[in-house]
Amino acid sequence: MLTDKLKENIARVDILSDFDEVMIKGQSAYKEVLTYFWSLPIVDNIKFIERAKEKYFEYIETGDVRAFYELLSGCQVKVLDRVANKLKKNKRWHNLVGNTKVGIVSRNNRRIILKYLKLNSIDAEIIAANEPEILGDIYTGNVDIIVNNDKLVDFVKEKDYICGDEEKEILEGFGIDSIKLDKGIYICSNQKDFKENYYIMQSDGKFKNFE
Repeated sequence: MLTDKLKENIARVDILSDFDEVMIKGQSAYKEVLTYFWSLPIVDNIKFIERAKEKYFEYIETGDVRAFYELLSGCQVKVLDRVANKLKKNKRWHNLVGNTKVGIVSRNNRRIILKYLKLNSIDAEIIAANEPEILGDIYTGNVDIIVNNDKLVDFVKEKDYICGDEEKEILEGFGIDSIKLDKGIYICSNQKDFKENYYIMQSDGKFKNFE
Protein backbone atom coordinates (compact mmCIF):
# COMPACT_ATOMS: atom_id res chain seq x y z
CA MET A 1 0.00 0.00 0.00
CA LEU A 2 1.18 3.49 -0.83
CA THR A 3 1.40 6.20 1.81
CA ASP A 4 -0.87 9.24 1.63
CA LYS A 5 2.21 11.35 0.86
CA LEU A 6 3.10 9.21 -2.15
CA LYS A 7 -0.47 9.42 -3.41
CA GLU A 8 -0.36 13.22 -3.08
CA ASN A 9 2.87 13.32 -5.07
CA ILE A 10 1.40 11.09 -7.79
CA ALA A 11 -1.64 13.36 -8.04
CA ARG A 12 0.63 16.28 -9.01
CA VAL A 13 1.83 14.65 -12.24
CA ASP A 14 0.08 13.59 -15.46
CA ILE A 15 1.85 10.29 -16.01
CA LEU A 16 4.33 8.01 -14.27
CA SER A 17 7.44 6.72 -16.00
CA ASP A 18 10.30 4.35 -15.39
CA PHE A 19 13.86 5.59 -15.83
CA ASP A 20 16.01 2.83 -17.32
CA GLU A 21 15.57 1.90 -21.00
CA VAL A 22 12.75 4.44 -21.22
CA MET A 23 13.87 7.93 -20.23
CA ILE A 24 17.47 6.92 -20.91
CA LYS A 25 19.04 4.49 -23.34
CA GLY A 26 20.24 1.31 -21.67
CA GLN A 27 20.29 0.39 -18.01
CA SER A 28 21.88 2.70 -15.46
CA ALA A 29 22.10 -0.29 -13.09
CA TYR A 30 24.42 -2.12 -15.50
CA LYS A 31 26.56 1.00 -15.84
CA GLU A 32 26.78 1.25 -12.05
CA VAL A 33 27.97 -2.35 -11.79
CA LEU A 34 30.52 -1.92 -14.60
CA THR A 35 31.77 1.38 -13.20
CA TYR A 36 32.36 -0.23 -9.81
CA PHE A 37 34.02 -3.23 -11.45
CA TRP A 38 36.54 -1.10 -13.38
CA SER A 39 37.37 0.88 -10.23
CA LEU A 40 38.51 -2.26 -8.39
CA PRO A 41 42.09 -3.57 -8.26
CA ILE A 42 42.64 -6.34 -10.83
CA VAL A 43 43.11 -8.91 -8.05
CA ASP A 44 39.51 -8.32 -6.95
CA ASN A 45 37.93 -8.62 -10.42
CA ILE A 46 37.29 -12.38 -10.36
CA LYS A 47 35.74 -12.18 -6.89
CA PHE A 48 33.47 -9.37 -8.04
CA ILE A 49 32.36 -11.26 -11.16
CA GLU A 50 31.49 -14.32 -9.09
CA ARG A 51 29.55 -12.17 -6.63
CA ALA A 52 27.75 -10.44 -9.50
CA LYS A 53 26.63 -13.82 -10.86
CA GLU A 54 25.45 -14.86 -7.42
CA LYS A 55 23.44 -11.68 -6.90
CA TYR A 56 21.99 -11.79 -10.42
CA PHE A 57 20.65 -15.32 -9.97
CA GLU A 58 19.40 -14.32 -6.52
CA TYR A 59 17.37 -11.55 -8.16
CA ILE A 60 16.07 -13.88 -10.90
CA GLU A 61 14.95 -16.39 -8.28
CA THR A 62 13.42 -13.98 -5.76
CA GLY A 63 12.71 -10.77 -7.68
CA ASP A 64 14.26 -8.89 -4.74
CA VAL A 65 16.18 -5.83 -5.96
CA ARG A 66 18.18 -5.78 -2.71
CA ALA A 67 20.58 -8.19 -4.42
CA PHE A 68 21.69 -5.38 -6.76
CA TYR A 69 22.37 -2.95 -3.93
CA GLU A 70 24.24 -5.58 -1.91
CA LEU A 71 26.58 -5.99 -4.88
CA LEU A 72 27.55 -2.31 -4.61
CA SER A 73 28.63 -2.70 -0.98
CA GLY A 74 31.96 -0.96 -0.42
CA CYS A 75 31.77 1.24 -3.51
CA GLN A 76 32.77 4.88 -3.10
CA VAL A 77 29.94 7.32 -3.74
CA LYS A 78 32.10 9.43 -6.06
CA VAL A 79 32.69 6.37 -8.27
CA LEU A 80 29.00 5.77 -8.92
CA ASP A 81 28.29 9.49 -9.26
CA ARG A 82 30.24 9.36 -12.55
CA VAL A 83 27.52 7.14 -14.00
CA ALA A 84 25.10 10.08 -14.31
CA ASN A 85 27.51 11.68 -16.81
CA LYS A 86 27.48 8.56 -19.00
CA LEU A 87 23.72 8.19 -19.36
CA LYS A 88 22.19 9.09 -22.72
CA LYS A 89 18.76 10.52 -23.41
CA ASN A 90 16.19 8.36 -25.16
CA LYS A 91 14.80 10.72 -27.80
CA ARG A 92 11.80 8.46 -28.39
CA TRP A 93 10.69 8.96 -24.79
CA HIS A 94 11.20 12.72 -24.92
CA ASN A 95 9.20 12.97 -28.16
CA LEU A 96 6.36 10.98 -26.60
CA VAL A 97 5.98 12.94 -23.37
CA GLY A 98 6.57 16.45 -24.71
CA ASN A 99 5.66 18.94 -21.97
CA THR A 100 3.68 16.41 -19.94
CA LYS A 101 4.26 16.48 -16.18
CA VAL A 102 6.17 13.25 -15.56
CA GLY A 103 6.69 11.48 -12.25
CA ILE A 104 9.51 8.94 -12.13
CA VAL A 105 9.00 5.60 -10.38
CA SER A 106 12.14 3.47 -10.52
CA ARG A 107 13.70 0.51 -8.76
CA ASN A 108 17.12 2.09 -9.18
CA ASN A 109 19.29 4.53 -7.23
CA ARG A 110 17.52 7.82 -6.49
CA ARG A 111 20.84 9.66 -6.24
CA ILE A 112 21.90 8.70 -9.79
CA ILE A 113 18.51 9.61 -11.26
CA LEU A 114 18.50 13.00 -9.53
CA LYS A 115 22.01 13.81 -10.78
CA TYR A 116 21.01 12.86 -14.33
CA LEU A 117 17.94 15.12 -14.23
CA LYS A 118 20.00 18.07 -12.99
CA LEU A 119 22.81 17.54 -15.50
CA ASN A 120 20.36 17.46 -18.40
CA SER A 121 17.92 20.10 -17.08
CA ILE A 122 14.99 17.68 -17.35
CA ASP A 123 11.79 18.84 -15.70
CA ALA A 124 10.55 15.60 -14.13
CA GLU A 125 9.80 14.73 -10.52
CA ILE A 126 11.11 11.65 -8.74
CA ILE A 127 7.99 10.20 -7.13
CA ALA A 128 9.70 7.08 -5.84
CA ALA A 129 13.12 5.46 -6.18
CA ASN A 130 15.30 3.39 -3.89
CA GLU A 131 17.75 5.03 -1.51
CA PRO A 132 20.90 3.01 -0.77
CA GLU A 133 22.56 3.69 2.56
CA ILE A 134 25.76 5.76 2.52
CA LEU A 135 28.21 5.94 5.42
CA GLY A 136 31.42 7.93 5.15
CA ASP A 137 30.99 8.35 1.38
CA ILE A 138 30.75 4.57 0.94
CA TYR A 139 27.73 2.51 -0.12
CA THR A 140 27.05 -0.01 2.64
CA GLY A 141 24.95 -2.44 0.59
CA ASN A 142 21.85 -1.69 2.66
CA VAL A 143 18.93 0.06 0.99
CA ASP A 144 15.59 1.61 1.81
CA ILE A 145 13.34 -0.17 -0.69
CA ILE A 146 10.61 2.15 -1.93
CA VAL A 147 10.04 0.39 -5.27
CA ASN A 148 10.41 -3.31 -5.99
CA ASN A 149 8.66 -5.75 -8.31
CA ASP A 150 5.70 -6.21 -5.97
CA LYS A 151 5.31 -2.56 -4.99
CA LEU A 152 5.48 -1.35 -8.59
CA VAL A 153 1.90 -2.44 -9.25
CA ASP A 154 0.62 -0.20 -6.42
CA PHE A 155 1.91 2.86 -8.27
CA VAL A 156 0.33 1.79 -11.56
CA LYS A 157 -3.01 1.36 -9.82
CA GLU A 158 -2.83 5.08 -9.05
CA LYS A 159 -1.73 6.35 -12.46
CA ASP A 160 -0.67 5.07 -15.90
CA TYR A 161 3.00 4.14 -16.24
CA ILE A 162 5.48 4.31 -19.12
CA CYS A 163 8.04 1.50 -19.00
CA GLY A 164 10.22 -0.94 -20.90
CA ASP A 165 9.99 -4.67 -21.56
CA GLU A 166 11.04 -5.95 -18.13
CA GLU A 167 8.63 -3.80 -16.15
CA LYS A 168 5.82 -4.52 -18.63
CA GLU A 169 6.26 -8.26 -18.04
CA ILE A 170 6.30 -7.76 -14.26
CA LEU A 171 3.08 -5.74 -14.39
CA GLU A 172 1.37 -8.18 -16.74
CA GLY A 173 1.91 -10.78 -14.03
CA PHE A 174 -0.37 -8.65 -11.84
CA GLY A 175 -3.04 -8.35 -14.55
CA ILE A 176 -2.03 -4.86 -15.74
CA ASP A 177 -2.72 -4.12 -19.44
CA SER A 178 -0.22 -2.44 -21.75
CA ILE A 179 0.03 -0.81 -25.16
CA LYS A 180 3.21 -0.40 -27.19
CA LEU A 181 3.99 3.27 -27.83
CA ASP A 182 7.32 2.91 -29.61
CA LYS A 183 10.23 0.51 -29.89
CA GLY A 184 10.77 -0.90 -26.38
CA ILE A 185 8.40 1.63 -24.79
CA TYR A 186 4.97 0.75 -23.39
CA ILE A 187 2.27 2.38 -21.36
CA CYS A 188 0.67 0.25 -18.64
CA SER A 189 -2.64 0.98 -16.97
CA ASN A 190 -5.11 -0.41 -14.47
CA GLN A 191 -8.03 1.42 -16.13
CA LYS A 192 -10.82 -0.81 -17.46
CA ASP A 193 -11.33 1.16 -20.70
CA PHE A 194 -7.62 1.83 -21.10
CA LYS A 195 -7.00 0.18 -24.47
CA GLU A 196 -10.06 1.63 -26.19
CA ASN A 197 -9.22 5.18 -25.08
CA TYR A 198 -5.57 5.01 -26.02
CA TYR A 199 -6.19 3.42 -29.41
CA ILE A 200 -8.46 6.36 -30.23
CA MET A 201 -5.75 8.81 -29.13
CA GLN A 202 -3.22 7.08 -31.38
CA SER A 203 -5.44 7.03 -34.48
CA ASP A 204 -3.17 9.51 -36.30
CA GLY A 205 -0.06 7.51 -35.44
CA LYS A 206 1.05 9.91 -32.72
CA PHE A 207 0.73 9.85 -28.96
CA LYS A 208 -0.22 13.39 -28.05
CA ASN A 209 -1.19 13.53 -24.39
CA PHE A 210 -2.00 11.54 -21.28
CA GLU A 211 -5.38 12.99 -20.34
